[in-house]
Amino acid sequence: MGGTFKFDIKEDETTDDKLQEINIRRMKLRHDVICQNIPLLIEEIRELKKLKNTLTKDFVQGNIESSQIDELNRRINVAENGYFSFVIESFKIKYIFDVMRGEL
Repeated sequence: MGGTFKFDIKEDETTDDKLQEINIRRMKLRHDVICQNIPLLIEEIRELKKLKNTLTKDFVQGNIESSQIDELNRRINVAENGYFSFVIESFKIKYIFDVMRGEL
């Protein structure tokens, strides 16, 4: 169970090339993390809206105060804003990669 790996070190690679590669890897990682979190935000928003429906019914029946619904609406807005920010950021990174590959 052994082996070796030969790292090819490019002698003509400049510091700018290395920094660009680091930046590309960072953007790729950021894109991957964002894409993993988007479904979680969608599920959170879905659950919050279900809770809102239940609380609205309770409010109509006089069991809760409007401040609880206001707080839930605030939480929904925060989650939706996070979702939209993630989607926009994901598209920006994808667009940058498409341009770098010469696809656009």
